[in-house]
Amino acid sequence: MRPSPAAIERLLVVLKWVLLGIVAFAFVMAVTKPIILTASDLGRHLMNGKLFLDNGVILTTNTYSYTNPDFAFLNHHWGSGVIFELARRFRGFVGVSVFGLSIVFLTVVLYLRIAWQHGKFWLTMTAAFFALPIFASRAEVRPELFSYLLSAIFLWILLGVRNSTIPRQALIALPVLLLIWVNLHIYFFLGIGWIGAFLIDSLVRAWVDAQNRRTHLAFAGWLGAALVGCALVAPLNPNGWKGAIYPLLIFQNYAYAVAENQPVFAIERNGPFPAGFFLKIALCTLFISWIWRLWRDRQSPRIPDIAILVLTVFVSIIAWNAIRNFSIFAYVAMVSISFAWSDTDLSERLGKFRSAARAAIPVLTLAILVMLYPGYRALVYRTFGLGVSPNVLRSIDFFKNADLRGPIFNNYDIGGFLTYGLYPQERVFVDNRPEAYPGEFFREILLPMQMSDEVWRKVDENIRFNVIFFYRHDATQWGQGFMIRRLQDPEWAPVFVDNFVILLVRRTPETAAVIEKYELPKSMFGAVPRTKK
Repeated sequence: MRPSPAAIERLLVVLKWVLLGIVAFAFVMAVTKPIILTASDLGRHLMNGKLFLDNGVILTTNTYSYTNPDFAFLNHHWGSGVIFELARRFRGFVGVSVFGLSIVFLTVVLYLRIAWQHGKFWLTMTAAFFALPIFASRAEVRPELFSYLLSAIFLWILLGVRNSTIPRQALIALPVLLLIWVNLHIYFFLGIGWIGAFLIDSLVRAWVDAQNRRTHLAFAGWLGAALVGCALVAPLNPNGWKGAIYPLLIFQNYAYAVAENQPVFAIERNGPFPAGFFLKIALCTLFISWIWRLWRDRQSPRIPDIAILVLTVFVSIIAWNAIRNFSIFAYVAMVSISFAWSDTDLSERLGKFRSAARAAIPVLTLAILVMLYPGYRALVYRTFGLGVSPNVLRSIDFFKNADLRGPIFNNYDIGGFLTYGLYPQERVFVDNRPEAYPGEFFREILLPMQMSDEVWRKVDENIRFNVIFFYRHDATQWGQGFMIRRLQDPEWAPVFVDNFVILLVRRTPETAAVIEKYELPKSMFGAVPRTKK
């Protein structure tokens, strides 16, 4: 007995969901990497969470630093730190990794489902292969994970209400979600932007589509109410209205050039940047896709989807201008590519071969991408692991077991790690938050003292550093040169080194026993070839 067409259709839907889950799992595996705690923000987020859970404290000044402890800053991601710390207390750093990967899985499934729902399944799979290597370049557990998940929920609700698959009352959830979002990550403005894009779209539709004008205007009214609701709840954070407008202000006091905030072309000047190569391919694909889509829209009475177009243009611009935005670009690009080609009917051109073509196109796309960049697989799936990198905390244990004391001089990258491992017994010279320090601190102290021994000696005379705690993979010109000079400085003795950190101690009577026991021969250290930054 042959199965009915309805049964076959149900089976196909199940198979598509299974394949979607496999692709989502492939995305998760691309970012399943050990946490390099020495160079990430996670340590500081965990300490933020610990202070809140243990003492009910949300910091408003730069408490972790002894150089600028009273400098005010806006703790815009305090809620993320609380959640990460809860995950750590539940299952350690492996728990943090698993929690972060769970958020990634949910986000990928949601965006793939949106792309499938508003495009076609085979197009969704094709778009996923474009997005995967771009997505894989952001593999850390960060507060931005919450922004991507919430952006997917916003987009799912907005598209569902516009297309009448979700009741309009669902829009009431958006201000509630934004209230959570504004306390998790600074990218809460994406939610407001998503609503704004759909409001523009609905007003254009009301102008063009006279027959359904009342429907479009009613949707616009609901969107306007949702925007007002979001504006009212945005100040409900520890920083009030300043927190609500902080995305507009954060770069006013930002005097350190962080790599993730650099545009693609600036990163490429330092050497090969494979994720940037795939971003260019995706941008070209999006451009061609939307030229095709708009041309097709002109051939029919269909109204162009201004909302998806606006979101596509927006994420393309921010990704090109700052590589930290690669993930949100990858997510939206999957939806955009799938939607732009959704009216392509293979049955008109391929007849009975259309099913084979739908299966072949994603595979062929992957093959072409691999040919264009043979290291595609190695780029996406480089290392695997959960929790922190093995032995990453050895330097902290050494510091404590050797009974060392500050003041500590440390470089920019390692500040969050030291905060996690040593606060409140020790505070850092600097950490990886440019906005938490006055601009002149970076321009007149931190950078000059690593470039010039004269400035270093002047600052050292004032502070009298006892320990240098340095992240070894600091690839800046000033960082590498500084460490080479300190290793050649007879006043400092290297006592610890591993894959992540080098630790030097000043020669004093108090540290003589430690140096006698642990001093490393300086002959074991060679100059590290640097790359520009």
